[in-house]
Amino acid sequence: MNPEIKNPFASKTIWGSLLVVVSLLGRAFGVDVPKDEISGLIDLISANWDTFTSIIGVILTIWGRFTANKKIGFSK
Repeated sequence: MNPEIKNPFASKTIWGSLLVVVSLLGRAFGVDVPKDEISGLIDLISANWDTFTSIIGVILTIWGRFTANKKIGFSK
């Protein structure tokens, strides 16, 4: 096992990118958070879900890239 390479699923960059992809796919397929079942802050989040998930995904991706100290790959 190479200590210089970490599993891709341990990568903040990979998780951030996946969050952005999920957000974009949700928007593309018309996924909507049911607003009638939630209130207050949850209403705000649900009304802007695609924006929030995209922003969080981008922040996580940038943070992960700057704090990364190992290469990404599958160990043998």
